[in-house]
Amino acid sequence: MKLSKIQKEIIQHRLEVPDAMAEVYEDSYGGDFEKIYNEIDSACNGFIAKLESGATLSSLEKGMAVDIANCGVYVDIAWELVSEGEMSRQKATAIESAQHELYVSFPLSLCS
Repeated sequence: MKLSKIQKEIIQHRLEVPDAMAEVYEDSYGGDFEKIYNEIDSACNGFIAKLESGATLSSLEKGMAVDIANCGVYVDIAWELVSEGEMSRQKATAIESAQHELYVSFPLSLCS
């Protein structure tokens, strides 16, 4: 999967909060939070490279990809920065478009 620079930023932003991903994963699939957190924290290392290489993802990694695709926090932060005059509307729109592309492409790529 080819990822743009902005898509990598979005993914990296979410990978920096493995506890948030673990909470979502636990809520969606059940399991022990501590175990899930440790597995996600470990899977974060090299995750972007694994996505780009087209390597087969584990079910946990697929869950991470779905979480990233559905998480709009980075977009929300971008628009907040626009309202504070710290980011251009053009940059925020590019971030929003990149997030939308992840939302569309991740689930499709996971099915193939």
